[in-house]
Amino acid sequence: RVRRPPNAFILFRLDMHPMVVAQEPPGTTNNQISRIIGAMWARAPAFLRGYYGAEAEARKVQHALSNPGYRYHPRKPSEVKRRMTKRK
Repeated sequence: RVRRPPNAFILFRLDMHPMVVAQEPPGTTNNQISRIIGAMWARAPAFLRGYYGAEAEARKVQHALSNPGYRYHPRKPSEVKRRMTKRK
């Protein structure tokens, strides 16, 4: 299965995740880390967002060249895998 090309935020998150994990105390959940990175993205200056936007666009073009005819097919709700978590 061919994955979708990453968008600008996903690329930003990939770069920031190790740095945030190193700064936060042990035991910080991935959910909390994602919130922190989301807030960083919201405060990011335009040039930084532009950098990641250009990188995402380049990856999108590369993805289109390496996967001609690719079309995103979202899963139907009945096909979505659910996590085995405790219900509250």
